[in-house]
Amino acid sequence: MRVSVCVAYSVKDPAGLGIASELLKLLEHKPVDAVRAVSAYYLPELDALLAGFEEDVLYFEFLDEVCDSSFHLVLSRHSSEAGIASLTVHHPGNPMREA
Repeated sequence: MRVSVCVAYSVKDPAGLGIASELLKLLEHKPVDAVRAVSAYYLPELDALLAGFEEDVLYFEFLDEVCDSSFHLVLSRHSSEAGIASLTVHHPGNPMREA
């Protein structure tokens, strides 16, 4: 499926699942079929595919097989070392060998 953005999350991650649920409350959506997805919706306002998968986000190397998009946005859990609620964004992967 060709879309501007592929928004992916793990259905086992409460944070990703919660963010996806909120997006569905806010945006018009249409159920669609997507390879490997447990659930998938087309979001016409964003020209996006919102798709949930069984795999943990660490193993989302297959996203190019799911949709043809300009970029992928992965909804996932993160935590602050200081314990402060935060919204984080980073490039894919880890800069060091250790995660």
